[in-house]
Amino acid sequence: MPDPYALGIRLGIARGSREMWTGSASTGLLHRRIEDLVEHLLRADRYPYGVVLATGTCLVPESDFTLRPGDEVRIEIDGLGRLVTP
Repeated sequence: MPDPYALGIRLGIARGSREMWTGSASTGLLHRRIEDLVEHLLRADRYPYGVVLATGTCLVPESDFTLRPGDEVRIEIDGLGRLVTP
């Protein structure tokens, strides 16, 4: 990954064929450097090889939005790929 702080992120939520919510962001919006997050994670515990550090995103639907059975959540990150979750 040439620059982990320059990745576009797109999130979409579909209900059937209708797009219910979309948003986009960039890893350039991270408040802390990845190295700092890893250092903090490892400060108190030992973790197995392959552990995943999840930072979340700033992509959050309005507070009155609720997922329903059958909704499809799609997230795509430049250079990494796309994950679709029903």
